[in-house]
Amino acid sequence: MASNEQIKAKVGNLPAYKACVTSCEELLRKITVTAMFPWRLLLFFAFLSIGGLLAYDINSSGNFHDSRTGRFLNDVGFLAVVQHGCHRVGVYCVEFYKWVVDNVPIYTVKFVEFSRPYVALFWDYLYVCGVYVVDVTEDARNYLNLHVPHVLQWVSRWKMRFSRWKMRFSRWKMRFSRWKMRFSRWKMRFSRWKMRFSRWKMQFSRWKMQFSPGKCSFHVGKCSFHVGKCSFHVGKCSFHVGKCSFH
Repeated sequence: MASNEQIKAKVGNLPAYKACVTSCEELLRKITVTAMFPWRLLLFFAFLSIGGLLAYDINSSGNFHDSRTGRFLNDVGFLAVVQHGCHRVGVYCVEFYKWVVDNVPIYTVKFVEFSRPYVALFWDYLYVCGVYVVDVTEDARNYLNLHVPHVLQWVSRWKMRFSRWKMRFSRWKMRFSRWKMRFSRWKMRFSRWKMRFSRWKMQFSRWKMQFSPGKCSFHVGKCSFHVGKCSFHVGKCSFHVGKCSFH
């Protein structure tokens, strides 16, 4: 029988196997969540109920000692233990405060006396290190003092040049926008002339069709002249040329 690792190695990349594994994990998660007992929710409601009962008992009795809860804890001996513990804690706090008031100034003076030579030695070493750093970096500081002003001047000159180039670019940009507007106007005019030319072309084609011999007619006054296989009509008379007759 094959194990789960062998099956996964064989068909682990198939979509059906991945879908089956996902479904099984989702079902297992639902079962685990359903079977889990809600301890947190139960503890929350238990503390809430106990707090509500204590508040009702103390409010109905007027104070804690006269309430049922206070009498029960006093009969059990819990209140005596708590009072004794609070008293001992208060005594220890008072003793600690007295010890702090009496001993902190003494230990502070001792610490200052102990750390004073080390602090002085630290400041001496710090001063020596500062002097050493100043001596070591003297050449670098002189070099910077000599060359930094030239660098700043060079940067200022290039900044001025850049500002001038920027102004020139803005002017050329404005000129380009003007030429662009002019080009758009000339383009509109060209489109209008193109439309006119197309209309003239259509009109010329109509005239060409009207004046072409053999198929078109010429009208003079009220008379019509047909050339080729057509007839000429002058007034009320007709003239046929070619295969036609003259009347």
